[in-house]
Amino acid sequence: MAGFKFFFSIMIFLFSLIIAIIASLGMLASYINPSLSGLIALAGVFLPLSLLANFFFIFYWLITKKKWWIISILPILLNTNYLLSIYQFNSPILNTNKGKEIVIASNNVHRFLTNHRITFHSVTTWAAKEKIEVICFQEYSQLHFSSDSIQKIFNSYPFHSTFSKGKELCIFSKYPIIRSQNIDFQMQEGQGEWIDISSGKDTIRIFNVHLQSTNISKNTRQYNLSQKTGNQPNKIATLQNSISDLKYSFKERAKQAVLLRQIIDTTRYPSIICGDFNDTPASYVYHKIKGKYIDGFRQRGNGYGFTFKGLGKLLRIDYILYSKHFTGLQYTSPKTEWSDHNPVIMKLSYNH
Repeated sequence: MAGFKFFFSIMIFLFSLIIAIIASLGMLASYINPSLSGLIALAGVFLPLSLLANFFFIFYWLITKKKWWIISILPILLNTNYLLSIYQFNSPILNTNKGKEIVIASNNVHRFLTNHRITFHSVTTWAAKEKIEVICFQEYSQLHFSSDSIQKIFNSYPFHSTFSKGKELCIFSKYPIIRSQNIDFQMQEGQGEWIDISSGKDTIRIFNVHLQSTNISKNTRQYNLSQKTGNQPNKIATLQNSISDLKYSFKERAKQAVLLRQIIDTTRYPSIICGDFNDTPASYVYHKIKGKYIDGFRQRGNGYGFTFKGLGKLLRIDYILYSKHFTGLQYTSPKTEWSDHNPVIMKLSYNH
């Protein structure tokens, strides 16, 4: 019996050590280009789970009165910055500096395929309720709506810009759009565009991007179907495809992030970046694009900040970032019925 207890303790120790190493590698994912190490990028994706496991081991070692809790707490301390990017304790604030206010939203709408009963009327009602002035859509499509409902949204937002390559992007604005340009990543997937809007005497640049997909939703559906039908070869093939897709998408998004950052750095106007990055805050892509910009969730978010409804609602992959010219007043990410992503809504004050 004593031998079994010793063996069990050794196995638990080794398992906790492996989990601690994985979580520590996840911290490096923000700084190392995935083209150099796909393994570290993968550790970044699974960081929420590995950190959760480390919290469990801390309690286990404390209950068993072992000093090995130090091993499990170290990766948590190393990932403090990441933890603050997924969990916050902020509250909305008033516009005390009396700067101009703008309410902007970003949403991957999944071509409104999640719920076929949704109409543009539902979307415009939601937008009016939230008092949104600029909406950035990713995976936007008009195919499922009548011309009447499309006309309704154009009446509410008289200015718009569309990028129709691949999975469509669209920006609807209540402010005049004085110029716009597509961003050609020259890749199979990944779209971007920017517009300059006129707000009184000021010009604000807004980026709308949808970076290379991981195909998580597609591969999950295929895996679940194979599991229901008991098709073991298909299950294995789907898992292999998922790993291959992840490796490829890590590298492609990194290239897109580098190009996008170059364009942002040449921008002379106050800027807001909206979009589905398909990457978590524990990623090279997020940190490359963010640079010195402010993450709306970190400034005004509250609670656990997930935006993707799949994979246990663990991932925040949709963002609104902004330059130092803005102050975040309120951040919300409400649940909607038309997509597998929650929208991100930011109320900002523009500081001249």
